[in-house]
Amino acid sequence: VCFAKDKNLYTTQNASNDTPENYGTYEEVGYRSRANAEELTPELALEICGYPGDKNGYPYVHQGPFVGAMQTKLGGCIITYKVDTTPGQSGSKVTVVDKEWVAAEKKREPAPWKTEKHRKCTVAIHTGNDPVGGVNFGTLITEEIHLWLRNVVEDYSKMPPVN
Repeated sequence: VCFAKDKNLYTTQNASNDTPENYGTYEEVGYRSRANAEELTPELALEICGYPGDKNGYPYVHQGPFVGAMQTKLGGCIITYKVDTTPGQSGSKVTVVDKEWVAAEKKREPAPWKTEKHRKCTVAIHTGNDPVGGVNFGTLITEEIHLWLRNVVEDYSKMPPVN
């Protein structure tokens, strides 16, 4: 779960123990936060960490498999997955937690990975569910969306502190 504080973007490292010492800056926890749909394979292990509306503000982590991807009319991509979510989790990050996949990505494109500790890769933002299809879905973080998010964070870091 990402949040902004002290002109840095932070993310929880261990949602089951959501205390300040379990936060690191986005760059420290670091992920290659973008993906191509072709890189994702069926049954790839995904994780959503968020704050379900029915859990009184406590963070929860759920895992499940990637199902598929579809292009949108405007050139974006929606991914589907079978990860348990409830209302209130929209906007949560969707990360790949498959160890082999992450290790292969580190070798294929090492620059975005800051240290060897990185074990997840954020690939999408959870946006909803399809009760008929029995899947949840999210917006894939394409290169264009990644650059837009980076600009938002940079703009936020230039804002004066709020007292």
